[in-house]
Amino acid sequence: YAQSAALPRLKGAMTNPYPRRNFFINVDLDVHASVSSDAEFAVLIDGLAPVAHHLERPPGLATFELHEQHVEPGPAILEFVRHVENLPAAAREFWDAATRRVFAIGLESGQQPYCPYNANYRLSAEVLAAVTRVRAEIDITMYALDDGRNVPPELVAADEG
Repeated sequence: YAQSAALPRLKGAMTNPYPRRNFFINVDLDVHASVSSDAEFAVLIDGLAPVAHHLERPPGLATFELHEQHVEPGPAILEFVRHVENLPAAAREFWDAATRRVFAIGLESGQQPYCPYNANYRLSAEVLAAVTRVRAEIDITMYALDDGRNVPPELVAADEG
């Protein structure tokens, strides 16, 4: 592993004392519909209430997060799909009439070269088929690290080059 002269040198670059973090944040379920208020989403909000809570959004959009978070996106999507497929009839009709249904996967980036890890999240054929069955999409959002969590100062050594 050769380090560029333009980059700061890291103490212990090959061994990091910090534990591996999970870059997966969660999966939100975004449902877009031609409605003018959250009240019109009530049937869907009630139908998903056993497994997910509703987040405040502008009219025409309802966002849900699972009560129990998963460590990977696939199982979270499958949990949402299981409940969508078993919604009461009125809630399922609302779902089917929605203009968009999106499983929004949130990931947090690392910062190269300081982040020595990468993360791979596989969406299996089972997950993709489930998303297709409920006529939904998958959206992936990569969030930047907060400035306060970039590089621990004790890992950065003066550039000697």
